[in-house]
Amino acid sequence: MPQDVHTYFQNKARENDALFQVEIDVTNQCNANCPFCFQGDHRTCADGELSLQQMIQLLDELREMGTFYIGFSGGEPFARKDFLEILREAKKRHFRVSLITNAMLLTKEKIDALADMNIDHINVSFHSVVLETYLKCFGIQEKNCYYKALENIQYMLQKNLSVGIAITVTKYNVEDIPATTKFFTDLGVKERDFGYNLLAKGRREINDLVPSKEQIAKNNAILTKSVDPQREESLICTAGTISCSIDAYGNVYPCTFFNTPAGNIHETPFQNIWKQSHLFKLIRSFQDSMFEKCSSCEIKKYCHICLVSNMNETGNVFKPSDIYCISRKARYGSCAQ
Repeated sequence: MPQDVHTYFQNKARENDALFQVEIDVTNQCNANCPFCFQGDHRTCADGELSLQQMIQLLDELREMGTFYIGFSGGEPFARKDFLEILREAKKRHFRVSLITNAMLLTKEKIDALADMNIDHINVSFHSVVLETYLKCFGIQEKNCYYKALENIQYMLQKNLSVGIAITVTKYNVEDIPATTKFFTDLGVKERDFGYNLLAKGRREINDLVPSKEQIAKNNAILTKSVDPQREESLICTAGTISCSIDAYGNVYPCTFFNTPAGNIHETPFQNIWKQSHLFKLIRSFQDSMFEKCSSCEIKKYCHICLVSNMNETGNVFKPSDIYCISRKARYGSCAQ
């Protein structure tokens, strides 16, 4: 969907305090073991995950609430055997649907099914085109996974699916970013469909993985290609205001990186959690002026406040860490000049 239409509906959601976007983790299972994985070691057991029928009921409730966009993730969503059926049910309800996958478990038959469903966008996590770095970033040893993922990306592009490449930037792969970007651009991935994600602290220690300021600055020209244009809306990200996340066990969070749930759909109807949760109400009470350091920053037009990073790195929801600011300024600083 064209960006201007997407933005139009997003702005309408802001005006009406509506739920625009929901990220759903369909499973915690994953065939990889990324050292920076936000979920840590919780990736091998499917016990207690929402059933297909419960997923369908959730989709019906979201449709009734007027949700526009659903992004599916995991774990690795294709580790769940009925994931294609979940996608079919979502498209039947006319959501805009995207998913993120490492593409290692895909087959031509599954890709054909994605094309037949008209899935709107597929993000593939592919952290380096250099084989050894790829294996390190995914925490695996099977070289065939690298080649299988590449084969599947090429086939998705042949099927005219909208494909993006998601690169989590670490000190190990940051130097590979130019080669990785060029490789996939040459295959047919559009420049706008690259995402360069800086590390977020989860259940694993990431300090030893963070790229240096010099490494980020060296690749700034590429990293800033994914920067959004100047905006007029709030400095604060959309988490808990027009978007939220639901994990595979029914816990509802402001976003996938929050550790504290607002409720669980097994205990409380989702709509009640969204409208009445104390956590969501608290987040919606925040104003830009409460974030003193950010509201006076020269790159505030390009850099959203991340509540999770603030809490994780400084213990104060209103204060970003020095590391966070340095990395963002290295990435976005040239835009403000």
